[in-house]
Amino acid sequence: MTRGSAPFVEWLGASDNPQGKGWAVPGKGYGASIITLLNAIIAQKVPQTPQEPPKEPEGDNIPEWQKEGFQALVDAGVIASPEYWAARFTQPITVGEVMGILGKNISK
Repeated sequence: MTRGSAPFVEWLGASDNPQGKGWAVPGKGYGASIITLLNAIIAQKVPQTPQEPPKEPEGDNIPEWQKEGFQALVDAGVIASPEYWAARFTQPITVGEVMGILGKNISK
């Protein structure tokens, strides 16, 4: 038997191999520790059914204060196309869009 091989996992440690050679040197108990680790892995309980993600609550998930602020901007004439902006309520807004809305309200 040469270093790097063993016919049994328990013989991986050179100290445990009757021929005095093995994968791990000196390796006393090395193969047994592999068996222990394998048994611990096998003993793990695997869920039989996948866990379902939590259900999201019904509704649009848009806070009321945002809706009120949006309506105030529409009523004040700051937002001229409420349908467009209402459809984008949950999407990010660009700096350019903010500048366009704010710039429209500055008097020269």
